Amino acid sequence: MRLIQIEKCKIYEKRQDACAVCDDTFVLTDDKLKCRPQIENCGVYEASTEQTVTLTCKTCLPTFYALNNTCVAGTIPNCHIYASQVLCQECINGHIWGTDANNATPTCVPHNSIPSCQTYSQSVIHQCTLCSNQHFLLTPNNFCEAVTTKVPQCIAYTSLTECGQCKDGYYLETNILCSPIPDTENCLRKVGGTLPCTLCKNGFVLNNGRCQKPLDFQVDLCQQWNLNTTNEEIQC
Repeated sequence: MRLIQIEKCKIYEKRQDACAVCDDTFVLTDDKLKCRPQIENCGVYEASTEQTVTLTCKTCLPTFYALNNTCVAGTIPNCHIYASQVLCQECINGHIWGTDANNATPTCVPHNSIPSCQTYSQSVIHQCTLCSNQHFLLTPNNFCEAVTTKVPQCIAYTSLTECGQCKDGYYLETNILCSPIPDTENCLRKVGGTLPCTLCKNGFVLNNGRCQKPLDFQVDLCQQWNLNTTNEEIQC
């Protein structure tokens, strides 16, 4: 196997003959063969290869908007995600894009305060979409009412007596019981006891619903791809 030299590569993966991590302020191309200068405050880049000379920013980080392949700090009050310099795609929680009696020009206007509301709508004014813990959203009244049956470790209810989502580290065994996920699974988030994991603990990789250490994950992939293997060593 040939060994290539990749400028600005901090961590080189010999097994794949590619770069794993670039130096600070550089971004790895999708084929992992080049490290290109980053675009400051860019969150997501367009697809790139070793032939890509300059990266293109697809989406800037929150509170920044894209302009001539740079990310510029926005000036719209209470805007979280920008669609353009003058258009907000998503306001901070508690605000919505539109106009009101105080703002003739579209901006992020505040919702009316709803007691115990955790998340407000981004499309309907004065509308709650998620109540805080131990409360359930009553519709169409748009009111957060305290649950009548509290389920330990529950963070979202589907009724005044039933849980719909447990906190990380627990799974919904029944609609009134959150049970701990076994430590041996290294899973942080799953819906049910027999259902696949959706989020692993730090240091583990999600592979077909199971949480594995990165090396175990690579070995599994090698076996799945039917690459050259022996009983002693996996040849990726």
